[in-house]
Amino acid sequence: MLTSSEFTKAVSNISQRAERILDETKVVQTYVEVGILPQIINTNNQIIYGRRGTGKTHLFRYLENELKSKDNIIVYIDARILASAADYNNYNLSTERRCISLFAEFKQQMQRYVNLAI
Repeated sequence: MLTSSEFTKAVSNISQRAERILDETKVVQTYVEVGILPQIINTNNQIIYGRRGTGKTHLFRYLENELKSKDNIIVYIDARILASAADYNNYNLSTERRCISLFAEFKQQMQRYVNLAI
């Protein structure tokens, strides 16, 4: 069975990155709680860090799903798209100007979520 081309194709089609999973039910079904969730469901400021592929995005997408079911407004912004602002990548501009551009893009993304939630 392990040499079956159908099996190989099926395994290669499994999305290994949580940000690529479009179906929220799959995010929920594939999340494995290892004791992190109870530690982050509070109002304290926190930093979640880890190597690529350790489950940070999966954790937050699962948490997003849990909190949405309780009528919370959830904002998820992929920081990779923020850094794509033309001004931010223009090293001829001052750091201040580049940061203002990044903040403006962040604010625009936040406004989009707020408008959708209202």
